[in-house]
Amino acid sequence: MGDQAEGVYDTVLPLGPSERYGLRRPGIDIRKLPPTVRYTPDRLTQSSPLVEVVGLGRDGILKVKAEKLEALAVWHRHIEAVYLFVYNSHKKEWALCPYPTFRSFCLRIGKRDGMGTFDGTKPYYPLPYQELVLLRGIQRGSVE
Repeated sequence: MGDQAEGVYDTVLPLGPSERYGLRRPGIDIRKLPPTVRYTPDRLTQSSPLVEVVGLGRDGILKVKAEKLEALAVWHRHIEAVYLFVYNSHKKEWALCPYPTFRSFCLRIGKRDGMGTFDGTKPYYPLPYQELVLLRGIQRGSVE
């Protein structure tokens, strides 16, 4: 879903022109790299420097790894302008969320609904897309 979400981002460009910034499915094992390197945001823009692009599908749940959320916190501390672009491929909709709003949402949902795990070891926040798009400060759009 990441490649599809990035394609949509490149089509709508909600923050204006951008350049690829993060790692794109490297052909090397990156598990030993620190999370801040593994989870380098995907896009660099002129207006709001960094954008992490993520996708979700039919179940309507965005699954964000806890270590990714914390790595993005480091980026946000340095840049203070990190956004998340979320593409819902089932609804053909997108949302753009500032990192502080996104982080607060993750923590609230994690406390309310608990955490899921990938492979029984990597905790993630199960974020309902329909609640995400109702947050204050979210930009939304659709694609054909």
